[in-house]
Formats: sequence, C-alpha cells, structure tokens
Amino acid sequence: MIDIVATVKAHHRWIHDRATGQRADFFDADLSGKNFSHVVLPEGAFVGASCVKANFTSANLAGSDFMGADLRGTNFISANLKGSNFRGVSLVGANLNHADLDDVDFRGGTVVDINNRTIGREVSDLSSCALDFAKLVRAQLSGANLKGTSLVGANLKNANLVGANLENTNLSSANLESANLASARLSNANLQNVNLANAILRGAKLVKTNLKDAALGSADLEGVDLSTALIENTRVKVGLSNLPLHLQRAFRDHEHWLSSGGKAGERCVLTGEDLIGVDLSGRNLSGMILNGSKFRTGNLAGCIFAMTELKKADLRRTNLERAIFLGTNLSGANLANARLVGAKLRSIEICNRDGVRTNRFQKTTLDGAILTGTSISREVLAECSCLNTKF
Repeated sequence: MIDIVATVKAHHRWIHDRATGQRADFFDADLSGKNFSHVVLPEGAFVGASCVKANFTSANLAGSDFMGADLRGTNFISANLKGSNFRGVSLVGANLNHADLDDVDFRGGTVVDINNRTIGREVSDLSSCALDFAKLVRAQLSGANLKGTSLVGANLKNANLVGANLENTNLSSANLESANLASARLSNANLQNVNLANAILRGAKLVKTNLKDAALGSADLEGVDLSTALIENTRVKVGLSNLPLHLQRAFRDHEHWLSSGGKAGERCVLTGEDLIGVDLSGRNLSGMILNGSKFRTGNLAGCIFAMTELKKADLRRTNLERAIFLGTNLSGANLANARLVGAKLRSIEICNRDGVRTNRFQKTTLDGAILTGTSISREVLAECSCLNTKF
C-alpha cells in the first residue's frame, strides 16, 4: 500500500530540487475516498488510479497525469488542473465547479501496462458532471460524453468539442466563443444566453435546443437544422440550408421544375409545413403549393409568388416588402401586421399548355384573408379579389 503522506512530501522536495525529491506516482493506486484537499501536487501522476469520491478541493494539480483514472464522484471544486491529462477517464458525477481546466485534454485514450491490461477508455465519460463556472479555455473535448452535464457560466473559448455528446447539457450563459462544435450532439441542451460568436457548428444536431438570447454573431451554422430549435432574440437568419433535408430537397427540385418549364424536377407541395422565422428572401416561389404553411415572423422580402397557392397560410408579422404576388391564392391567409411596403398584388394572364397567351387573367385572391395591422392601401389591391377580407 502506498504511503500517501511520504509520497506527497517527496513530491514537494522534487518540485524544488528534482535531484533529492521524487515525483508523486500513484499508478493504479486505490485512492477512493482519500482527502487531498488543498494539496500541492503539480505534475503528479495518477495513471489508472481509482479516485472514486476522493476530495481534491482547491488542490494544485496543474500539469498532472490522470490518464485512464476512475474519477467517478470525485470532488475537484476550485482545483487547479490546468494543462493536465484526463484522456480516457471516467468523471461521471464528479464536481469540478470553478475548477481551472484550461488546456486540459479530455479526449479518449488507452494504454497497456506491463501486465497487458488496458487502462483508459475510447471515450472519456464526463456525463452528469458539475462544471459550473469552470475554466475550459482550449480544452480538448472532442468525442467526449458530456450528456446531462452542467456547464453553467463555464468558459469554453476555443475549446474543441467536435463530435462531443452534449445532449441534455446545461450550457446557459457559457462562453463558447470560437469553439469548434462541428458534428456535436446538442439535442435538448440549454444554450440560453450563450456566447457562440465565431463558433463552428457545422453538422451539429440541434433538435429542440434552447438558443434563446444566444450570441450567434458570425457562427458557422451551415447545414444545421434549426427547424425545432428555440432561436428567439438571436437575430440568426434561418435559411434554406438550416431546414430539414426533405425541405431543402423540395425547394431545389422546384427550382429545377421552374427553370425547365416543368420538364425536370418536381413541383413543390408543402401543405401545412412549419417554416416559422425562415429567411427565403428574394426567392422565386412561383407555382408552389404552400397552403396552410406557417411563415410567421419570417423574411419573404422580394419573393415572387406567381400563381402560388397560399390558402390559409400563416404570414403574421412576416416581411413581405417588395414581394410580387401575381395571381396568388391567399384566401383565408393571415397577414396581420405583415410588412407589405412596396409589395405588388396583381393579376396574371393565363397561358395554355403550349405557353400561348389566352387573354384570360387570374386575380390575386384575398377572400377571407386577414390584413389587420398592415399599411397596404386599397389602390394596391385594385386588381385583387377581396371578398370578406378583414382590414
């Protein structure tokens, strides 16, 4: 059995004079439940050690090696662990609140000892940890399991979280500036009021993720599906690339259908689809069937709606400035408080199958539609059908 007191004393001598002292080496030692609070053991070695529910409160362990250690339920509150090696560890249920973990390596990793035993884990397990207000600047957490962990107010600036599991994690008010979260799993995570400026989120899973009030300036959200995420007060533009794949495909196929005159691609039919807050500004949405779809608070400025079906669509508070409606069916649509400055609502001449003009015209229909709170004039609606329209 290792003499902890003697080992610590020898390590103190080693810190000041490496010729007379000896580095603390607790390789494969059973330190479960031991009290190391306030101990000074920088660069200590704990490879493969069992430290279950040990107490390292306010300890100085900077640069230490915990490779493959069992740290379940361990107390590291306010400990200095800067630059330490935590590869392949289990920290399930550990308390690292206010700990200094800058530049710590939490990636998976294994080693084989002289008895041919494998020490460590392919994936470091930090699930259900407490890491509130911890410092994790430049921490290496790629692939780590952080499911259900609390990281309230933690500083993860420039941290590497590629492919990490952050499902059900609480990251509220954390700093993730310039962090790499590519392909990370963030479903049901709380990222309210988080700083994600310049963060990379390509390929991340954000199913029902709370991003309310998050700072997303210059964040890379290319290809991220934000359709179920809460993005209130983020000012993020949810574009076509942030929609589910089936919607992206529907829009692309419709573009081909339009450009080929109906000979290629497929007409877009999205009845009752949820497109709330989506930015589709400037797109040609002519000929689409979008009946009952929800565009509330979205940006459709400058869009073209030639013979588009928008019956009973939800367009409340939607930006429709400079949009062009030609023979559009808006029967029963709700446009309350929509922005229609510069919008044109006109009839369109119907052509036959061969593209020959027929001298017959289809009006833009607003029968039963709601236009309360809009500034549109009756003159703009001169060519429209407005039976039972509510102004």
